[in-house]
Amino acid sequence: MEWRSAAKDYGLPLFGLVLGISLVVSAALLGSSVAKLKRYTLKSTGSASRAVLADKASWRIDVKGAAPSETAAYAELSEGYGKLKAYLLQQGLPASALEEGIAQKSEYYATNAFGHPTRDVASVEFVRPLEVKSDDVVAVTRLARKAADLSSQGVDLTVMAPQFTYSKLDDLKVDMIGKATANARARAVRMAESTGTRVGPLVSASTGVFQITPEDSTEVADWG
Repeated sequence: MEWRSAAKDYGLPLFGLVLGISLVVSAALLGSSVAKLKRYTLKSTGSASRAVLADKASWRIDVKGAAPSETAAYAELSEGYGKLKAYLLQQGLPASALEEGIAQKSEYYATNAFGHPTRDVASVEFVRPLEVKSDDVVAVTRLARKAADLSSQGVDLTVMAPQFTYSKLDDLKVDMIGKATANARARAVRMAESTGTRVGPLVSASTGVFQITPEDSTEVADWG
């Protein structure tokens, strides 16, 4: 699969989807001596897997401004925040992809000779988040790797790891249930043939775990 190899080469977010299904089918055995048809049930499990590329990205960056006074701290925050927004727009992100958060203020108090805090404010710090929400996972992946460029320009940043999601799971589930069911029935047929029986009508079916993990992950969970 060419797109899968290319995505890995560029470090794009790939997910592995795995669906399990369990079938109970009737089976029939024809007795050779009395020519009677004996019926019983046979349980078979099947699975289907698929790799998908994330189609939505969310990336948070916190900008900090700190100084001895509130005015100076907020000015530093505003300057750094402006540089961050300008940088992201210059890199091709649309303004609609940027969600500006509310600045939070913290005050740090001076201590006396005994190390106890006083009522004198030693410094003020403002932190304001900027969140990128985009369907362009390629652009977000690329920008996340270059976040250090802004730090070199004197902007005090805390950069979170991007979060990636896939939005079309419901559509895929229908297709994967069909494939997992066919896989389970094929296994049931093979088991029946090996014992000289044949598979009859479906008695019951149940969907098992629908698991979503990073590509090439060995993580397994029974809750999905």
